[in-house]
Amino acid sequence: MKIILIFILVFTVLIPGAFAQTLNFTGVFLSGMAVHVPDQPERKPTFMMWSPADGISSRVFLWGRYTNALGNFGTHFELRGDAPFEEAGRMYFQAFFGWAKFWKNRFTIMGGKLDANDVFRMSGGIDEDNMVRNDVGLHLRIENIPRIPNLSLGMTFLPGRQGQFEFVNAIERASYRFAGYYHIPGQLGMLGLFFVNYPTDVYQQLRLHGLVGVDIYRFRAQGVAHFRMDVAAYDIQDSEYINMKSGLFLIYRTGNWEFGTRLRQVYLLGSAKNDLPPDHRQDNQYSMEHLYRLWATYAMRSGTIRPRLEIGYMAGGNPLGFMRMRMDGYEALNGARSIIDPTQPIEVNKVVGLRKNADFLAIIPQIELRPVGSLSTAIAFGGGPLFHLVEGQKRYEYQFFTHFRINF
Repeated sequence: MKIILIFILVFTVLIPGAFAQTLNFTGVFLSGMAVHVPDQPERKPTFMMWSPADGISSRVFLWGRYTNALGNFGTHFELRGDAPFEEAGRMYFQAFFGWAKFWKNRFTIMGGKLDANDVFRMSGGIDEDNMVRNDVGLHLRIENIPRIPNLSLGMTFLPGRQGQFEFVNAIERASYRFAGYYHIPGQLGMLGLFFVNYPTDVYQQLRLHGLVGVDIYRFRAQGVAHFRMDVAAYDIQDSEYINMKSGLFLIYRTGNWEFGTRLRQVYLLGSAKNDLPPDHRQDNQYSMEHLYRLWATYAMRSGTIRPRLEIGYMAGGNPLGFMRMRMDGYEALNGARSIIDPTQPIEVNKVVGLRKNADFLAIIPQIELRPVGSLSTAIAFGGGPLFHLVEGQKRYEYQFFTHFRINF
């Protein structure tokens, strides 16, 4: 049923694209080497092939776009290959969809295995969610509406949802996402997103989610390249569980310097926060989760040499979480984020994290060299300590890495 559904959704939209006239390919190859040094003296350092892209040892991305001359019909795909390449199943389509535009390009229909970048999504501090990435479905959008050209509306229909533990969805239990985006030229853009995930064999309850984001671009002339804020309510079901998230994403550039920050807060509204599961390892008091990423980069010699310092800090996260080797201070700590899922059948699994005395820190200095050009090729060297500062479970680990990238 899934395969039939995929072909129906894709080829309903792709048939017009068969007459397209332009074919473009771009891609990137990622690889590298990493060393993990544990704090236990009985454990030896671990050497491994590594890439920051989802922790894969090496990876090839190939993007293709096939359109007609006007760009109103076409297809898009993202093909991925993971090493070791000889193993079965290592080559796969991350995204494969087609689109068609009608009514003077105001109305778009898109179908297939969708890419999160081509649908309405959040893009601020809380954007750890994939927002339809990997999901099979249809996306409808209307924009440049007469009399209200600054307003865009969209709906995404996901009968073949591929998300974690949601692979059993079908037409009668599809997920729907509705979005509206309004922008004021030169000032800001506002996005509202509401979606519902219907029950599956694993998740037995209806789950509602609402998100609001603001992109402020009136300060770009002063060097503020990105200034985005968002807030979201997940798993809206009853007075016990409302999982809230809020965040900010900011990048400021001046001369050869770039400074950035990404902030995210996670907290519960409702009575569940007063009844956390038993935990004998530490103080079991409720605490909001705060995750901070800070970085600074300096471009030397026309941008071919870029020293960088990344710092990530999390307070109130999941004491059972893990630290990950990443070049990004946010991603290094993201594995220790709290888990809030009121649909879990076991009571103690509904809320994991949000505890006081749960602290994590990553300090990752690095330098990137771009010898061939500013974008085509780069090699980075870096590393640093990963501090697991949970009371009673303190650990100090270290990572060192080199990362190689070729764009083509």
